[in-house]
Amino acid sequence: MDNLRMEQLVCQKRIMEYASNDHIPPFERLRFISIVQDNLRMFFEKYWAEVVNTELKDPVSDLLNSILELIEGATEQIIEYINKEDFGVSICESPGDEITDKLLARIIEGDAVSYDQLESSVIYLSANEGYYKIMPEHFFFYSKTDATFYPLYSVVDSNDQLGFTLLYRQRDRKYVSDNYPHCIIEVLSSYRKNGKPLVDMSTQAHQLISSDVVFYEAPAALFMNWALIYEAVPEKQALYYAPWENLTKKHQQQVTDFSAERDRILHFPMDDFSELVSLLRECIHSGKVSELSVTIYRVIVSSEFYSLLLLALEKTIKVNVIIEVKSSYEELKNLAIVDDLRNMGANVVLSPHNLKHHAKWILVNFKDNTYQDIAFVSTGNWNEKNALCYIDYVYITRNKAVVKDLSNFLRYCKGETDTCSLKKLWISQVNFGDKLFAKIEQLKQHAKAGGKASIFIKVNELSYHKVIDALQDAVACGVTLTIVARTCSLLTESPGIKVKSYLGRFLEHSRIFGFERDGHEPEVYLSSADLRKRNFEKRFEIAVEVEDKESKQVLLNMIKLYSSNKYRHVSYDAKGRYSWHEKEDLHEWMIRES
Repeated sequence: MDNLRMEQLVCQKRIMEYASNDHIPPFERLRFISIVQDNLRMFFEKYWAEVVNTELKDPVSDLLNSILELIEGATEQIIEYINKEDFGVSICESPGDEITDKLLARIIEGDAVSYDQLESSVIYLSANEGYYKIMPEHFFFYSKTDATFYPLYSVVDSNDQLGFTLLYRQRDRKYVSDNYPHCIIEVLSSYRKNGKPLVDMSTQAHQLISSDVVFYEAPAALFMNWALIYEAVPEKQALYYAPWENLTKKHQQQVTDFSAERDRILHFPMDDFSELVSLLRECIHSGKVSELSVTIYRVIVSSEFYSLLLLALEKTIKVNVIIEVKSSYEELKNLAIVDDLRNMGANVVLSPHNLKHHAKWILVNFKDNTYQDIAFVSTGNWNEKNALCYIDYVYITRNKAVVKDLSNFLRYCKGETDTCSLKKLWISQVNFGDKLFAKIEQLKQHAKAGGKASIFIKVNELSYHKVIDALQDAVACGVTLTIVARTCSLLTESPGIKVKSYLGRFLEHSRIFGFERDGHEPEVYLSSADLRKRNFEKRFEIAVEVEDKESKQVLLNMIKLYSSNKYRHVSYDAKGRYSWHEKEDLHEWMIRES
């Protein structure tokens, strides 16, 4: 297995080690266990064929065993604690048993690596329900979960003489194989409106009879098992982190005056999401807004944020909504949102079938230049729940060049123009890669000429080989590099590279790029993009330079904190081995300082 695969497994072990600490309240530890179990499931879905066709060497086998042992040990401790206390619920079995016995063990054994062995594998995965039937000429496989789709796909796809089509029964926005040329979202959406069962609508969409179809099932993600426990147990403070009031609430929700022409940064969850909502509501109620444009990836339909879109439509404001119906696990909900908003009169724009719109931005245009237009660029979704536990930033700016770039990008997304002119923003599919590589090259040349230069990158994952090559070249010329990431494939013995990650109360979700060279002002960018191949080739992503001095200083201070060794973190050596540094918790410090 390559470094990326190993690092993804190492990351899961690191999370479980953190979750095993006694200082973390039991139910907060459950969250980590659930995340790791789900991540393991997704890991094997994606790399199943690679794993089963490769003899598991000792490092991989030992790593998997150590992760499962950590899960089992932590779960047993929590079960013992909960059963001992009077919380109104009793847990008898470890949720780790299901994923260990029914999914991981099966995949690790790797006994279904050919078509001849397919039938026994499918029967095994169909132990709870369904049946297996061989068609004489063509196979149609319908899956409820990814967990069986990827193993099955890897088997049937390797057989050149087998005609097949693989489709999801729930996540039907994927048409699964290149063999199948049609996108089925519109077809299945029309069936949903008629209230037909999902299996029936899928079958009818392809004019099949029941005897033509192979159904199969697999263990679901275990997070829902724990979710039931959450609901059953009363709120007991011993089970959770102590509550806290974020910055905005402490200041009694001092709403930003939209007419005050200044830029600013919102830092979630230290700032309250209601401040963003209040600012947008104030704009809408002013009667001065002519147009409101918003991207939706993951949004809560019952939220105040979503209600603002309906309010704007009621006030006859032109509303543009760029919605991603291919957002994982959000497909059905987002399809419903499309219908609702269109019925209300919104101009709804869908992303191209081969791209995801992952960029998060809002544009507020005012009538007759009464106020300067406002642009919002975020590292995360417009989601109140996420904003309580995800560390993200929103840059609110009236920079005319940024506003114009967003306006141009909106026209491009709406199909009004074939090109997109940008001066300030970096947007993938337009200029993101070119701008990023040019910036890295600029610092490389500066260091090569004898100057001091440094790059700071904070992302969820760094794995794109072209970015890694560019960064290594820059470091070889004297640039110092600090990477803060949950998953990183850049491993090198160079002393000029630091790779670290932070685990704590909140999910580190923000993406920040910092570039410094002596004799020049530091540059800081906020972005929606991780540095993975898909972010460059299969998504719309956005990055904006934070030029406002006060806002930039907020981010420079955070870069300094992340780059220091003052707070609890994990560091990596040249061989990908990691070490814990037990110090003050950064997230607890953020809470205290806010």
